[in-house]
Amino acid sequence: MKQIDELSQTILNANNNLGLILDCHYNILAVNDAVLHRFPNSKNDYVGKNFFDLFNWENVDMWKAHFQIVLSSGTKLSFQVVENGDHLHVGVTPILSSSITSIVVFIDYITISSRNEELLFRYGQIIKAVQQPIFVIDRGMIVRNTNNAFLKLYDLPSSTGNKPLSKLVRYGHWENIYKCSLNNVFDGVEEKKAMWVDFGTKRSYLTFYYQPVYNRGSRINTVVVNIVDNTENRLLQEELKRISQTDPLTKIYNRSKFNDALEREIERIKRKYSDLSVLLFDIDFFKKINDTYGHDVGDDVLKKITALVSQNIRINDVFARWGGEEFIILLPLTDICNASLLADKLRVLISSHSMGKAGKISCSFGVSSYRMGEPIESFIKRADEGLYKSKRNGRNRVTISD
Repeated sequence: MKQIDELSQTILNANNNLGLILDCHYNILAVNDAVLHRFPNSKNDYVGKNFFDLFNWENVDMWKAHFQIVLSSGTKLSFQVVENGDHLHVGVTPILSSSITSIVVFIDYITISSRNEELLFRYGQIIKAVQQPIFVIDRGMIVRNTNNAFLKLYDLPSSTGNKPLSKLVRYGHWENIYKCSLNNVFDGVEEKKAMWVDFGTKRSYLTFYYQPVYNRGSRINTVVVNIVDNTENRLLQEELKRISQTDPLTKIYNRSKFNDALEREIERIKRKYSDLSVLLFDIDFFKKINDTYGHDVGDDVLKKITALVSQNIRINDVFARWGGEEFIILLPLTDICNASLLADKLRVLISSHSMGKAGKISCSFGVSSYRMGEPIESFIKRADEGLYKSKRNGRNRVTISD
């Protein structure tokens, strides 16, 4: 019996998990050092005591059922069980002799860390099958897992190892994209960002999804980052937006876009009390140009005037085709005096410029400055009235509307 005890003890102590030998009545015959380390008592506190009396398990019937299978069949088995919130992996092995009267029980406390490792491994298999770039990163900003799409995105070797993300990504992406977002996610802030991203000579519109992975204590241990390339859709959206805001012939803004810009500017000056003016002008005798030379020549005149005016206004001025041969320019931070000077400058430029087959032409201008609190319609109507006064008074002139 002493020889069996020594052998049993050797088997127990060779394992780092909790190890016990039980008889067929579940009385403890021996324990290993791992038991004494986790539950600091002497061996005498365990030996001879009933396993279920000593350990206050919640799922006693499950334990007994597995023990009985091993005692009756002589085959080893393992099972998992949750006890008092702890995940346990239990292995049960019979001690073979003339009759099976005892069993060896090894209990492994599946720690949060080891469960996360298992989850990350499983996630890793899924991640590698996904076509979009994905990586998993821990609190130390160490990349734990990636897929081939992520490696291709940054032209990385097939194995990145456990390396800091800052050493893997290029083009300033660590500082400009990931660092702040990841810190926010680990602090419990939801993050999802879409932006244009430069990759040297290439530019892509990417959406970054940050999915936190929580441990049992609701602490974020890792974050899964999924990168979706929406470049094609974004370019299509921008093109559709451009088309919706642009006059198809002259390629400057259309009336709808101008009205949007006008509303924003008026809201701005309500806060900052700055000047805002508008120029409204049209081409003198434009119908005659179309009737004499045809609509192709008329269209060419419209495009030439557009190009000439565009080159002689500021980048923040809003230039749009108002309709037919009428054009409008919104002038932020510009009073009525400077607006009038610009109108006269443009009038002289246009009248002195050859318009191809149509020769030299002229334009008439109306100018108004926004009065705080007046309706938008009134602001534009006053410029329109100035334009028609210029027409009635001989054309090729500028009229300020008070």
